[in-house]
Amino acid sequence: MDKIGQEFFGLISGVSKWGIYVELIESKCEGMVRLKDLADDYYFLDEENYQVTGQRYGYQYKLGDKVKIRVKKIDLSRKEMDFQIINEKPVTEIFRRRY
Repeated sequence: MDKIGQEFFGLISGVSKWGIYVELIESKCEGMVRLKDLADDYYFLDEENYQVTGQRYGYQYKLGDKVKIRVKKIDLSRKEMDFQIINEKPVTEIFRRRY
């Protein structure tokens, strides 16, 4: 509970239609960034490529990407952690060619 608000580096360890799973590099703890909390775009799951992509701007998060997160919420009874991504977003090559 004392980690809420702190920032860490992690690796994307999974993607789902609900969110992005991030494993912290330092402690190997895993938490989720919920897609509904990514307010800058509407993200959809690309299951074949293990990534989520923003529909409007083309930002993408894929399996293995390094991200910087902030601990948003911890629920000890459910053993869940919610994260917020705070680093720059990578833009897909498709988006660059389109605009």
